Amino acid sequence: MLPIDLTGKRALVAGVADDNGFGWAIAKAFAEAGASVCVATWPPALNIFLNLMERGKLDESRQMPDGSLLTFERIYPLDAVFDTLDSAPAEIRENKRYKELGDFSIEGLAARLTADFGDQPLDIVFHSLANGPEVKKPLLEVSRAGYLAASSASAYSLVSMVQRLGPLMRPGGAVCSLTYMASERAIPGYGLNLAVVDFDRDGMLDVFVANDSEPNALFMNRGRPCGPLSFEERGVTVPRHRHDHHVGRTGAVGVGHAAHGGSRHAARELVRGFRRALRITRPDHDPVARHRKAPREAAPLLAGTAEESDGEPADIGGCRTVCR
Repeated sequence: MLPIDLTGKRALVAGVADDNGFGWAIAKAFAEAGASVCVATWPPALNIFLNLMERGKLDESRQMPDGSLLTFERIYPLDAVFDTLDSAPAEIRENKRYKELGDFSIEGLAARLTADFGDQPLDIVFHSLANGPEVKKPLLEVSRAGYLAASSASAYSLVSMVQRLGPLMRPGGAVCSLTYMASERAIPGYGLNLAVVDFDRDGMLDVFVANDSEPNALFMNRGRPCGPLSFEERGVTVPRHRHDHHVGRTGAVGVGHAAHGGSRHAARELVRGFRRALRITRPDHDPVARHRKAPREAAPLLAGTAEESDGEPADIGGCRTVCR
């Protein structure tokens, strides 16, 4: 239970469609602290969510500390990809999951809130929604449209919500959002990730291509600080390490960051150069062809450097220069 009193406050949590996500837990915490809670749900999931609520399928998760059941003041339809109803394509507006819902845009949500509760109905807005239609693809196979769709639904939607819901907030109100640690670390299995880290501690940042497939790929940086980039490709299979899916033990972090004293700018430039070198010098080389999705039980997980994975040496194959 939150150690604060939110009695008399109203919270809107966008992104609640079941009792498994963060949105549900956050909405419940607000209610336990005394706030009245409205939620916004993605239209394709709305009817399922309402049916689960009405049939009592979520009653166990709805249990409150005082023995009552969690209730929501309103459950609104919201597709946060659309700022206005007019911006939704006709095929969306006419879709059976959408067409009976009225205005499911962010602007429509703002209009419903003011119609139900007056001009300044909100004290808290919590953004807990994201969608990436190509999130299961390796990074280098993601299309521009897929990348922009993920950014639109997961990131820009917060900007649009603040634009339209900010004026509806009472003095002292608050807006909050969530993110996922894949924005800071390479997470095997979360698409294809590029981790930059000085694996051999030679002062040069190397590139690790991590995915839920076998083998992963390690590209050792053999270039000079002021010279052309050069990488040695090593086939690396890293043993499983107690279900540790992260690379934090070695200090490795995601694209745009660097470990062992490196700068973010250096890491970005390294990855740009890495991709450019592969594309220009070996146009037929597909760095992700060997990293297609494989069943999770057969997938090696990056747990440390070759010397640090449970004391077991990694299987490092022959080296060859792949680009200069």
